[in-house]
Amino acid sequence: MLDEVYIIAEKHRVNVPVRGQRRWYFEAIDGRLPYLSVSNACGELLEQGDAAIVELPNGAHKIVNREGAAKIQALDPSCIRIWLSSESAT
Repeated sequence: MLDEVYIIAEKHRVNVPVRGQRRWYFEAIDGRLPYLSVSNACGELLEQGDAAIVELPNGAHKIVNREGAAKIQALDPSCIRIWLSSESAT
């Protein structure tokens, strides 16, 4: 199952530049409050629920599109760290 999460995260990366000047804070699995520096375009996808931040089993964080988030949530909901979507319980 963990390998599937990695594969989905890689396959469903967002199709906009991710890195930028905007700090996006979220709660990690261990309770820390890290942030990712995202572009305005990526931030808009996150705000609209069209992207999600996922935490991989190795502790890395990736931003995936809505389809990828739904697939990862079905496999392991704890990997979804933030997804502002009506489909999300996080």
